Amino acid sequence: MRAATAIVFLLSFAVHAQTVGPENRYERLTGEYDVVATNSGAVIAWRGADALRAGSVDGNGRFESASPIDANADAPALARAGDAILLAFNYQQPDVGGRVAAIALDAQGRAAGPLRLFEFTRHNPPTPLVASHGTTFSLWDPLYRYKLDTTGAVIRRDKTDDVSLIHTFEGGELRYRRRSQQERWSCGFSMCGWTPPFYSVSWELIGARYGSFDGIHRSWYAPGLPAAAGEESEIVVIWNSPDVVEGVILRNGKTGPQILIPGSVDYQTSPAIAFDGARYLIVFEDYGDVYGAWFDASTNIGHRFPIATSGLAEADVDVVALSRGRFLVTYRIDDTLAGRIVTTADAPPQKRRSAR
Repeated sequence: MRAATAIVFLLSFAVHAQTVGPENRYERLTGEYDVVATNSGAVIAWRGADALRAGSVDGNGRFESASPIDANADAPALARAGDAILLAFNYQQPDVGGRVAAIALDAQGRAAGPLRLFEFTRHNPPTPLVASHGTTFSLWDPLYRYKLDTTGAVIRRDKTDDVSLIHTFEGGELRYRRRSQQERWSCGFSMCGWTPPFYSVSWELIGARYGSFDGIHRSWYAPGLPAAAGEESEIVVIWNSPDVVEGVILRNGKTGPQILIPGSVDYQTSPAIAFDGARYLIVFEDYGDVYGAWFDASTNIGHRFPIATSGLAEADVDVVALSRGRFLVTYRIDDTLAGRIVTTADAPPQKRRSAR
């Protein structure tokens, strides 16, 4: 932790038991993927061998169906507003370049509306950002931010700013801005040298409602991109910095305690987090395996537990809450997309605090 006054919450994790379900293998994966929860399970979009595809997973993590979206598309991003699902992606046009596109999906991952193309064009556009705001969506490309209805039609367009979205809640959102990316002189293992810019990236959290800033909360040194989950009154933001998973609690727009996963001492990266209305599930990678840890609103955090440890180089982990105490954890095994259901009992964990 960077701050000397940070409080780290540890837990004697004797009561909070979890069940990790069997592994479900889905389809071949050749690029990025994204997942969003639905009323009956989840919808997943991924780049397959021949096209960008989307499909549904039931409440037990079993694959139900898949449909091709477009052969010229990749880098999917999903969001849900009520019963509406929006899939944004990069659409590559021959001899023209790439541009951000979007299409509405139904609960089975099938196209439910027209393909909508947005203005920005270049050969390698970044992965689009899409989020829900109650009954509308927001979509970002490198030039504009769009407010969309549930079919993906544009309601409003504004010039974008130099921030990226990490979390939305009813009527608001949480964004981050990258800051310094300069090399640093550092020493370790009896050697000294310049640390690459990737390891000296810091970012700041910004609480914002659509079209206006509510204020900057705080900034931390962190090499990994942040992830967040929660509601307006309490949001938990996590990151890896540099080899452990840590984070901070934001309560009512103010910075609260910082957190650290107990036992987080190895090379732990790419954390993701989901909230089921009562507790959070934090998942992350550790040398090709996938682990998780529970975290509840009382700042109790549990020791990590294994989710996928086959030794087959699981990666690109993500998690969504399907219902109270029931989560879908997805990840890549070599070139295959897979998922497991993780559940927990409602018994509250016991805690002890350790100041640092």
